[in-house]
Formats: sequence, structure tokens, C-alpha cells
Amino acid sequence: MYLLIKEYKYNFIFAISLFFLLFLFISLNPLLIILISIFVAFFIFQTVYGKRWKIQIPQWNRKIIGTFIWSGIILFIIYEILRSQDGIQFYSLFFVMLSAFSVFICVNECSKKLKIRNYTFQKIIPYSLFLFVAIFFTALCSRSSWMYAINDASDPNIFLTVGKDVMNGKILYKDIFEQKGPYIFLLHGLASFISSNSMAGVFCLEVIVNWIFLIIGRKIIRLYVKNDWISLIGVPVGFAIYVSSNCFWYGDNAEELCSPFLIYGLYILLKNLKEKRLPSKKEYIYIGMTSGFILWVKYTMLGFYLGWYIVPFFLMARKKNWKAIFESIGWIVGGVVLISLPVLLYFVWNHALNSLWEVYFYDNIFLYTTKSSNQNLFLAIFNAVKINVVQNIGLSLLIGLSLIWMSFQTSLNECAAYMYCFLGIIFSTYMGGRYYIYYYSCLAIFMFPGIIYVYCAIRKLTEPMNPFIITLLVLCGSVGFIFSTSRNIAFMNKPKEEYPQYQFAEIMNQVKEPTLLNYGMLDSGFNLYANILPSNRFYCSFNVPLKEIEEEQNEILQNGEVDFFISYDPNLQFEKYHLVASQEYNRGEGSFIYNLYARNDISIKVNDSKEGE
Repeated sequence: MYLLIKEYKYNFIFAISLFFLLFLFISLNPLLIILISIFVAFFIFQTVYGKRWKIQIPQWNRKIIGTFIWSGIILFIIYEILRSQDGIQFYSLFFVMLSAFSVFICVNECSKKLKIRNYTFQKIIPYSLFLFVAIFFTALCSRSSWMYAINDASDPNIFLTVGKDVMNGKILYKDIFEQKGPYIFLLHGLASFISSNSMAGVFCLEVIVNWIFLIIGRKIIRLYVKNDWISLIGVPVGFAIYVSSNCFWYGDNAEELCSPFLIYGLYILLKNLKEKRLPSKKEYIYIGMTSGFILWVKYTMLGFYLGWYIVPFFLMARKKNWKAIFESIGWIVGGVVLISLPVLLYFVWNHALNSLWEVYFYDNIFLYTTKSSNQNLFLAIFNAVKINVVQNIGLSLLIGLSLIWMSFQTSLNECAAYMYCFLGIIFSTYMGGRYYIYYYSCLAIFMFPGIIYVYCAIRKLTEPMNPFIITLLVLCGSVGFIFSTSRNIAFMNKPKEEYPQYQFAEIMNQVKEPTLLNYGMLDSGFNLYANILPSNRFYCSFNVPLKEIEEEQNEILQNGEVDFFISYDPNLQFEKYHLVASQEYNRGEGSFIYNLYARNDISIKVNDSKEGE
């Protein structure tokens, strides 16, 4: 027995270390401890007595010791992040250091088995890594994830509530008002099937969108650098900068959901120009389909596609190939029509084409803009972009490095195409004079060449290190960066009882099938978390100055048509309603006082509201 233990000593040490590793990160449930013990015993039996795997460590040298130390540091960082310790206890530090051996063995064995330095990566490795990054980083930075009690931003709640209402039979724009495009409500309507009173489905949607975004971002990097480690360590860093920027907002904005479609167009264009050819017929159709999707989500980003076509058009016109020009336009239009047909058929079938034109086009074009008629258009765009650049300085620096890289390291056609796309989307996005902070997130698709620039500057410092260790360190560093910069981290794990949305939901759900109006305010999630569908067209206010919104809401309250309404004003005088609860709450943009009114004939029990932090 002694000889067996001596021969397989590292197996036994690994088993003990693995036990403490699992013990460290899993709750101290007696049943789980028993299951962990059985698992470790089974490992010993299979590897030692079954002689299936003998862990061997070469002579302890500086490289081996360094790997062990880095393993301990990585484990310690992860432990501190997940457990959020206020201080380091001695027993915790002991467990971490003991558990580090199992991480070290995994790193060491993977390095040997995969031959990391010479390994040619198959798709499954970067795809799996980017899926992990998309899930974990989105969970940290989007308030739609399970790490946050609610997402109280207006846009995500309106998207989900309106999408759910449309799925329940309401006709978009005609029966329920919102000025975004039909496809964003289709996506959120589908997300509502996963959960009708939480953001769980929206989080899944965000993960899919961001995963595709990362995969195509890697493809852009691979156009110019064949070393796959640059993309594997660079893409997570770029994504961390993006999702922790102010423009990511609360997560789930239209720009984020459109990012895979925009970055696909950028990749197709750069790929073809680098190969000194024009896009194929199939690619033109795909570009038409992606631009058609943007058209029916938020058409202010369509300037990207105008910039996209300039270089291909110039190349064909220079050769006087007019036939190719008309064919390419035809294929693009065909793709747009293909995506647009379901939208048009929906509104034709429901006799709502007039509502589509009035709400989605006329109101957005003529009422949503804030630029005065005597203001210089280019000056208005410049001022709006300047404000957003300052608000998102990290992402701005990365985009700036990308512009420099494309200017000096690529061909004239590639650089010109990149610049035209960049300027096109800026022009169409900001030409209305508004500069909401989340507008800037559509520019994140231009950040990837900047990652190459950064890597080239620091590669001499990283070449001597094990690439596997570098990747783990980069992931941990990215998480640390997110925790130090994301505006949403402060609200992580905040109890739901502190949110007025949940407190008011408890009151309103005392009534069977309650109805609710958000009076003079955007929807901040009161409908969603009480699981109340809108009962009128203007169930909340919107960023469009329509007199009929205020007129209809006043008429509804004067007639007592809803059971409850919420307002910022605690002194409203509607004779059929009375104030039942108030709560002050700061969601990161200053304090708001939410006031819940109930109809006089409704009998409810109200506890004293707590004042939010």
C-alpha cells in the first residue's frame, strides 16, 4: 500500500486538492459533501487501482513553480469574485492554496495533451470560449441576467411588454403604441415564452447575439493576423471594454441586438476587398437581408449600408461594369424584400399599414428629432458624437486604434470601405440631433482591428509565457476590469424587496387580473414584474411629443378605466383614485419617487413602503 501511494502520490494529492476545490465553491450541504467524497474516491479507484492515469510532474523548475503560482492567483481571483468576501479568512486562504494544486494539474496536463504552442485550433475551441465569455460577461454587465433582481431600464421593459402583448393578439402600432421596429418586438415576444414576468428570455437573446458578435469579430481579426492566440485573448478583452462601457447601458438595447447583422456586413466587405474581389451574389442577398432586418428594427443605422456600398460601386463603375452594378443592387433589394415581406403581410392582414407608416416612419422622422431647422447638420452630429465619445472613453480609444490600424496596415480599398461604413452609421444615427448614451454601442463593431494594434505593442512581454496561462489571466483581468468600470455592478445581488417594482406588484396582485397605467412616465418594469399586460394603446409615455398620449391617459383616469396607475407626482387629483404607496429609488441616474394610485372602489392591504437606496 505504501509503495502504491508513493508511486501515485500526485494522484492522491490531486484527489485531496480536488475535494477542497469543490468544497470551496459549493455550498456546505451535507449531501453534497458526501457526493463529493464519493466522486473523489471513485477517481482514486479508477486512476490508482485501475491504473488508468498516472499524474507525473517533471523536476520542479522555475516554469513549473510559476505555473503553480499563477494557478493559485487565478483561483483566488475567481473565489473572491464569486464569494464577494469582505475580508480574507485564514481557512479560506488555506483552502484556496490547497485547491490550487488541482487547477495546476489541469493546466499542466492540458498544456501537455493539447500541445498548446503548436496546436491548430478547430472551431469548437474558440466557439466554446466565446460562448463562455458571452454568457459570463453578459451576465455581469446586463441587468437582464440572473445576477440582478430586475432590469429597470425603460427600453427593455417596453420591448418585452409590447412584444408579449403582440403575441397575445394585440396589433402592433394600432392597438399598442411604440416607435421601434416590428422585429424587435418579435424577438422579445419569443423571449417572453421563456419567462413572462422576468428577463430570463431576454438574457438568452442577448447571449446568442453577443456570441455571434464575438465569433464574427474574431473572423475580422483573423483576416489580418493568423495567430489564433491574438483573437482568443484579444476578443474577450475587447468585449469586456464594450459591455462595461456606459453605452451598453442596462443591456438589451436595439443597437446591441443589431450588432451581429452590422458586423457581418463589415466582415463580408473587408474579406472580399482583402481577397481583391467583389462580393458574390449570395453575399449581396445576405447583405440585403441583414439591412432589411435593420430597417425593421431601427432604421437610423442604415447609413452603415450606404457606406458599405460605396467602394464596391466605385470599383465596378471604374471598370464601367454597369451590368454588375444593377445586378448587385437587384440582389440587395431582393434580400431586403425577402425580409420585409413578413412585416408587410402582417400589417396588410391586420389592416394596419396606415398605423405602420404613421408611427414607425412619420413620428420618428418628424417628431423624434431634436435638431432645430437653423442648426448646422454636421455641427449637430459632431457635438452629439463628441458627448458620447467622452462618455465611453475606453471603447472610444479602442475604436480610435482601429481607425489608425486600418489606415496604415491595410490597402486603400479596405481602409476606405472601413471609413465609409464608420462615417455612414455615425451620420444616420446622430443626424436627428439626439445623443442617448446607448446610441454609441452600434460603433462597437469597429473595435476589433484595435485589438491587433494593442497586441502588437505588448507581444514581446507575453511571448515567453504559457499561452494557456495568458488566456486564463486575460479572462480574470477582463472580469476585474468589468467589476471596476461597469455602471451596473453596484446593483448586483440587490434584494428584490428593495425595488418598488416588486413592492408595488405585491399590492396590485391582490386584485384579480389588475390593470395598470404608467401616467406621464416610461415603463420601468412595473407591468412586467406584476405580470400585467397593457389594457390601452398608450400604456405609458414615450419619447415622442404626441398630444394624444396625454389626452388618452387623462381620459382613462377621469373615467376610472384602470385599477392602478403609477406617476412621479404624489399630488395628482383624480377623483376616482387615491395614493396608496410611494417609494424613492435611485437606479443609477438620480432619485425618482414612484407613486402608486389605486381606484377608490378597490380594497387592498398596504404595508409601509421602504425607501430605496
